Amino acid sequence: MDASDIVKLYETGEKVYQTSQTLLERILHDGKDRVGSVLMRDKNHRLWQVRVRITGKRGRYIVISSEMNKSIEIRASVDGYKPEKYLKITLEEWNAFALFAGEETNGKGRVQDQELYTCVQAILERLVN
Repeated sequence: MDASDIVKLYETGEKVYQTSQTLLERILHDGKDRVGSVLMRDKNHRLWQVRVRITGKRGRYIVISSEMNKSIEIRASVDGYKPEKYLKITLEEWNAFALFAGEETNGKGRVQDQELYTCVQAILERLVN
């Protein structure tokens, strides 16, 4: 075996490794679905982006990011994923955010369902404060 054979083996091995890493990510995050995303203000008028997600590994969860300070990020899980890092939310709370993230506005920037908005704003307040 000469040096060119070793280089070919190395290159082939590197391609196999990259492919296996991609497959591993797909297996771990199988069924990843971005349910929706919405911008909301809390009662202190701070703007937050709420992203509603579901994956095979993490289950149902939300990610809340501050639009003013990108380093502030809050994660909450229905299914108890990494309880030391994710806050606990109920399935009903997750469903409320999922519904709200898909809610259409009436063309004037106001949500159609004020009761749903009030509900998710109360949940947001609890999570960010």
